[in-house]
Amino acid sequence: ILRNRIIKAAKEKIALYPNLLVIGVTGSYGKTSTKEFLAEILSEKFRVLKTKEHQNSEIGIAQCVLDELSSHHQIFIVEMGAYNRGGIRMLCDIVKPKIGVLTGINEQHLATFGSQENIIKAKYELIESLPHDGAAFFNAKNKYCLELFGKTIIKKKLYAEGTASAYDENLAGAKAVAEFLGMSQEEIERGVKKIESQQ
Repeated sequence: ILRNRIIKAAKEKIALYPNLLVIGVTGSYGKTSTKEFLAEILSEKFRVLKTKEHQNSEIGIAQCVLDELSSHHQIFIVEMGAYNRGGIRMLCDIVKPKIGVLTGINEQHLATFGSQENIIKAKYELIESLPHDGAAFFNAKNKYCLELFGKTIIKKKLYAEGTASAYDENLAGAKAVAEFLGMSQEEIERGVKKIESQQ
């Protein structure tokens, strides 16, 4: 009961901010660093809130909304973890993302999901939950992402096509979203420099 109350309260609070742009980030790997890079880069231009470490479940995300979100924020970046089918759809139902980033899919959590197909479907719930005027970003280096990119009908973009390392891949995803949101190369580079100084 308490869990449902927290989730309901979070939904009601998010509804108070119709202009808040929510970005969902999911995948079998690279979620956290993509979220962190995205927050760092977007902060050069926007007032950004991001979910904290280990806040990628329903309660964690709802708690972040209740404790941290204010009218001051323009963008909310949400890392979404999925451990079963329907899990990400429920998270999307709470925060209503308009942009989705799929960082990559592998055999991780195969035991929990039962099949690779179930893992793919579970991650794709983020993209399926986006509004028709939303935008989906896919890691070009991942074969499952490429397949899903092919079947996506809303605005979509592949990233990391020319990158070498996984670090560059996650950074490429963050840069692609920043460009899409109208940030200048100069603003993006400032964010990247900050990230590199922290590495």
